[in-house]
Amino acid sequence: PKLNKEEDKTFFTWEYARKGRPSENMAATKAASVLKILEDLLEETPDYDNFIKHNCFPSNTSRVDELGRKEDIVSDLYNLECYLSDALNERNQRRKIYTGGVFAATSTAELGDRPGLVAARFIRFMVECGLSKPALKDRVIECRDRGAQLSLPMDTILNTMRKSDERERCREQILTLTRVVEQYFLTK
Repeated sequence: PKLNKEEDKTFFTWEYARKGRPSENMAATKAASVLKILEDLLEETPDYDNFIKHNCFPSNTSRVDELGRKEDIVSDLYNLECYLSDALNERNQRRKIYTGGVFAATSTAELGDRPGLVAARFIRFMVECGLSKPALKDRVIECRDRGAQLSLPMDTILNTMRKSDERERCREQILTLTRVVEQYFLTK
Protein backbone atom coordinates (compact mmCIF):
# COMPACT_ATOMS: atom_id res chain seq x y z
CA PRO A 1 0.00 0.00 0.00
CA LYS A 2 1.15 3.51 -0.79
CA LEU A 3 0.77 6.21 1.86
CA ASN A 4 -0.98 9.34 0.57
CA LYS A 5 -0.86 12.59 2.51
CA GLU A 6 -3.31 15.38 1.93
CA GLU A 7 -3.72 18.58 3.86
CA ASP A 8 -6.34 17.23 6.26
CA LYS A 9 -5.91 13.43 6.07
CA THR A 10 -3.68 10.51 5.29
CA PHE A 11 -4.71 7.22 3.69
CA PHE A 12 -3.32 4.21 1.85
CA THR A 13 -4.06 3.26 -1.76
CA TRP A 14 -3.10 0.29 -3.92
CA GLU A 15 -3.76 -1.24 -7.29
CA TYR A 16 -4.33 -4.90 -7.97
CA ALA A 17 -5.49 -7.23 -10.72
CA ARG A 18 -7.93 -10.06 -10.18
CA LYS A 19 -8.73 -12.41 -13.04
CA GLY A 20 -6.99 -10.03 -15.45
CA ARG A 21 -9.13 -7.07 -14.45
CA PRO A 22 -7.22 -4.11 -12.92
CA SER A 23 -8.73 -2.35 -9.93
CA GLU A 24 -7.77 -0.11 -7.02
CA ASN A 25 -8.77 0.38 -3.40
CA MET A 26 -8.03 2.52 -0.36
CA ALA A 27 -8.08 2.42 3.46
CA ALA A 28 -7.45 4.81 6.34
CA THR A 29 -4.85 2.70 8.17
CA LYS A 30 -2.16 0.24 7.19
CA ALA A 31 -3.87 -2.57 9.13
CA ALA A 32 -7.17 -1.88 7.34
CA SER A 33 -5.36 -1.81 4.00
CA VAL A 34 -3.77 -5.22 4.64
CA LEU A 35 -7.19 -6.65 5.50
CA LYS A 36 -8.76 -5.10 2.39
CA ILE A 37 -5.93 -6.38 0.18
CA LEU A 38 -6.57 -9.89 1.49
CA GLU A 39 -10.28 -9.44 0.89
CA ASP A 40 -9.59 -8.21 -2.66
CA LEU A 41 -7.34 -11.17 -3.45
CA LEU A 42 -9.57 -13.79 -1.82
CA GLU A 43 -12.80 -12.12 -2.98
CA GLU A 44 -14.16 -12.68 0.55
CA THR A 45 -13.23 -11.98 4.16
CA PRO A 46 -10.17 -14.02 5.20
CA ASP A 47 -10.87 -16.81 7.67
CA TYR A 48 -9.33 -20.08 8.74
CA ASP A 49 -10.43 -22.14 5.74
CA ASN A 50 -9.59 -19.71 2.95
CA PHE A 51 -6.41 -18.12 4.34
CA ILE A 52 -4.92 -19.24 7.66
CA LYS A 53 -5.09 -22.99 6.92
CA HIS A 54 -3.05 -22.52 3.74
CA ASN A 55 -0.69 -19.68 4.68
CA CYS A 56 0.13 -19.91 8.40
CA PHE A 57 1.92 -22.50 10.50
CA PRO A 58 -0.39 -24.93 12.29
CA SER A 59 -1.33 -24.21 15.87
CA ASN A 60 -0.30 -27.66 17.10
CA THR A 61 3.41 -27.27 16.35
CA SER A 62 6.32 -27.12 18.76
CA ARG A 63 6.84 -23.46 17.79
CA VAL A 64 3.39 -22.52 19.06
CA ASP A 65 3.91 -24.63 22.17
CA GLU A 66 7.20 -22.79 22.85
CA LEU A 67 5.52 -19.39 22.38
CA GLY A 68 2.76 -20.40 24.79
CA ARG A 69 5.30 -21.61 27.35
CA LYS A 70 7.21 -18.32 27.13
CA GLU A 71 4.01 -16.31 27.54
CA ASP A 72 3.18 -18.33 30.65
CA ILE A 73 6.63 -17.53 32.07
CA VAL A 74 6.18 -13.82 31.27
CA SER A 75 2.80 -13.89 33.04
CA ASP A 76 4.39 -15.61 36.04
CA LEU A 77 6.98 -12.79 36.18
CA TYR A 78 4.35 -10.02 36.14
CA ASN A 79 4.89 -9.01 39.79
CA LEU A 80 8.64 -8.78 39.16
CA GLU A 81 7.95 -6.61 36.09
CA CYS A 82 5.86 -4.24 38.26
CA TYR A 83 8.60 -4.20 40.90
CA LEU A 84 11.22 -3.33 38.24
CA SER A 85 9.01 -0.60 36.82
CA ASP A 86 8.45 0.90 40.27
CA ALA A 87 12.19 0.81 40.99
CA LEU A 88 12.94 2.59 37.71
CA ASN A 89 10.22 5.13 38.42
CA GLU A 90 11.91 6.37 41.59
CA ARG A 91 13.10 9.95 41.33
CA ASN A 92 16.84 9.12 41.28
CA GLN A 93 16.41 6.47 38.56
CA ARG A 94 14.07 8.24 36.11
CA ARG A 95 16.79 10.27 34.42
CA LYS A 96 19.03 7.22 34.07
CA ILE A 97 16.52 5.18 32.05
CA TYR A 98 17.93 4.38 28.62
CA THR A 99 15.45 3.65 25.84
CA GLY A 100 17.89 2.97 23.03
CA GLY A 101 19.49 -0.15 21.64
CA VAL A 102 17.66 -3.31 22.72
CA PHE A 103 15.43 -1.16 24.95
CA ALA A 104 14.32 1.08 22.07
CA ALA A 105 10.63 1.85 21.78
CA THR A 106 8.85 0.63 18.67
CA SER A 107 6.31 3.46 18.85
CA THR A 108 5.97 6.86 20.48
CA ALA A 109 3.14 5.46 22.62
CA GLU A 110 5.61 3.15 24.37
CA LEU A 111 7.70 6.15 25.42
CA GLY A 112 4.81 7.36 27.60
CA ASP A 113 5.80 4.79 30.24
CA ARG A 114 9.57 4.47 29.92
CA PRO A 115 10.02 2.51 33.19
CA GLY A 116 7.27 0.10 32.12
CA LEU A 117 8.81 -0.28 28.65
CA VAL A 118 12.26 -1.10 30.03
CA ALA A 119 10.87 -3.48 32.67
CA ALA A 120 8.75 -5.35 30.12
CA ARG A 121 11.66 -5.66 27.68
CA PHE A 122 13.98 -6.90 30.43
CA ILE A 123 11.48 -9.57 31.51
CA ARG A 124 11.22 -10.78 27.91
CA PHE A 125 15.01 -10.82 27.56
CA MET A 126 15.29 -12.99 30.66
CA VAL A 127 12.67 -15.39 29.28
CA GLU A 128 14.52 -15.53 25.93
CA CYS A 129 17.66 -16.47 27.87
CA GLY A 130 15.78 -19.38 29.47
CA LEU A 131 15.13 -17.83 32.86
CA SER A 132 11.88 -18.41 34.73
CA LYS A 133 10.76 -17.35 38.21
CA PRO A 134 12.03 -20.56 39.89
CA ALA A 135 15.32 -20.40 37.96
CA LEU A 136 15.84 -16.76 38.96
CA LYS A 137 15.05 -17.48 42.60
CA ASP A 138 17.50 -20.41 42.61
CA ARG A 139 20.23 -18.23 41.07
CA VAL A 140 19.67 -15.46 43.61
CA ILE A 141 19.82 -17.87 46.56
CA GLU A 142 22.89 -19.61 45.14
CA CYS A 143 24.68 -16.27 44.68
CA ARG A 144 23.72 -15.15 48.19
CA ASP A 145 25.07 -18.40 49.64
CA ARG A 146 28.37 -17.95 47.77
CA GLY A 147 28.56 -14.28 48.73
CA ALA A 148 28.50 -13.22 45.09
CA GLN A 149 26.34 -10.81 43.12
CA LEU A 150 23.72 -12.15 40.75
CA SER A 151 24.73 -12.20 37.10
CA LEU A 152 22.41 -13.03 34.23
CA PRO A 153 23.33 -14.47 30.80
CA MET A 154 22.46 -11.37 28.78
CA ASP A 155 25.43 -11.37 26.40
CA THR A 156 23.38 -13.04 23.66
CA ILE A 157 20.98 -10.08 23.77
CA LEU A 158 23.75 -7.48 23.93
CA ASN A 159 25.77 -9.08 21.14
CA THR A 160 22.95 -8.35 18.69
CA MET A 161 23.84 -4.65 18.95
CA ARG A 162 26.35 -3.10 16.54
CA LYS A 163 27.04 0.24 18.26
CA SER A 164 29.42 -0.19 21.18
CA ASP A 165 28.24 2.95 23.01
CA GLU A 166 24.62 1.74 22.94
CA ARG A 167 25.73 -1.74 23.98
CA GLU A 168 27.55 -0.32 27.02
CA ARG A 169 24.59 1.82 28.08
CA CYS A 170 22.31 -1.22 27.77
CA ARG A 171 24.82 -3.35 29.71
CA GLU A 172 24.83 -0.78 32.54
CA GLN A 173 21.04 -0.72 32.59
CA ILE A 174 20.92 -4.53 32.63
CA LEU A 175 23.31 -4.56 35.59
CA THR A 176 21.06 -2.08 37.43
CA LEU A 177 17.99 -4.18 36.65
CA THR A 178 19.81 -7.35 37.73
CA ARG A 179 20.49 -5.79 41.15
CA VAL A 180 16.78 -4.95 41.43
CA VAL A 181 15.86 -8.55 40.52
CA GLU A 182 18.22 -9.78 43.22
CA GLN A 183 16.68 -7.40 45.77
CA TYR A 184 13.16 -8.55 44.76
CA PHE A 185 13.88 -12.21 45.46
CA LEU A 186 15.85 -11.55 48.65
CA THR A 187 13.00 -9.53 50.16
CA LYS A 188 10.23 -11.99 49.22
